[in-house]
Amino acid sequence: AKEIDSKHLINDCYVTFSELYYAKADYKKAYDYHEMYSEVKDSIFSEETGKNIAEMEVEFETEKKENEILQQKKLRNIYFIAFVFAVAAIVLIIVQYHKKNNAYKFLVKKNIDLLNNENELKSIKDYVIVNKSNNNNATLTDDKKEEILNELIKLLNNEKIFKKFGLTIDKLAKLLSTNRTYLSQIIKEENGKNYTDFINEYRVKESMLLFSDHQKNSKLSIEGIANEAGFKSVSSFILAFKKYTGITPSKFRHEANALKINPENV
Repeated sequence: AKEIDSKHLINDCYVTFSELYYAKADYKKAYDYHEMYSEVKDSIFSEETGKNIAEMEVEFETEKKENEILQQKKLRNIYFIAFVFAVAAIVLIIVQYHKKNNAYKFLVKKNIDLLNNENELKSIKDYVIVNKSNNNNATLTDDKKEEILNELIKLLNNEKIFKKFGLTIDKLAKLLSTNRTYLSQIIKEENGKNYTDFINEYRVKESMLLFSDHQKNSKLSIEGIANEAGFKSVSSFILAFKKYTGITPSKFRHEANALKINPENV
């Protein structure tokens, strides 16, 4: 048993010797073999215990590493998903930003084009009015409404009376030698607007011209543009401008500069 280093077999031998000597009444040798049996048994137990502990430690370390690998995979998946969402969000924000900027540019260009077309129509209308005044005075005298309307257009287009602060409908009616009721009716029938919206529309168009003039645009603030166009306060200017154009004055100014609009063409 010792040659093959089998502790279990050695232990069995010690038990057998202990029992044989005990049967022969040789209690000392029986006790000695029993002691050797106990020592080997304890050694076997320690070895097996150590082996079990070692196996448990190996198993624990293996599970720990597997869990760590699993957690790392989960974290990598989470980071990857977060990265994908972040990229998608950034792309969406960039797309929305470009769409918004393109929409602003479209609004500015559209308003500038409308302003150009209106100025051309005003020139034609002024020409017609002058010809009618020279060739058909009798008709104008009889048609009081057309006379007032023509005078109103002259005051607004030529003298730009809308730029005056505190231009009430009563003051304007007095300049046209009529009353506020008749003037309000003419504005409503011809333009479909009340007096305030009608005057503010002229002021907004004037501010658009000022924004399109790079020299004035660079020298005047938003408040300066508003005052130059006839608005007494910046808040009322912003509200009226956004109502008419769809964007704020500051955004219109920025886009007008980016488009490099020539004021001579407006």
